[in-house]
Amino acid sequence: MSLLTKEQKQKYLKNGTNLCPFCESHDIVGGSVEIDGTVAWQEVSCSECGEVWQDIYKFACVETQEELNTKTS
Repeated sequence: MSLLTKEQKQKYLKNGTNLCPFCESHDIVGGSVEIDGTVAWQEVSCSECGEVWQDIYKFACVETQEELNTKTS
């Protein structure tokens, strides 16, 4: 298992987490999302290079169903 550099982490976030942060392959697979309070995380792996990492999510906002329906109309 390799370590990510600061630059690799920044590029991964900038690319919208669609590419492996190690080899930039599109062939990545995410597992189930675990949630604890205001933080969630997901194990992700790359089928091409075999690296495994975690995407970490933080609570950002809350919206009602009506607000969401308005946005999609």
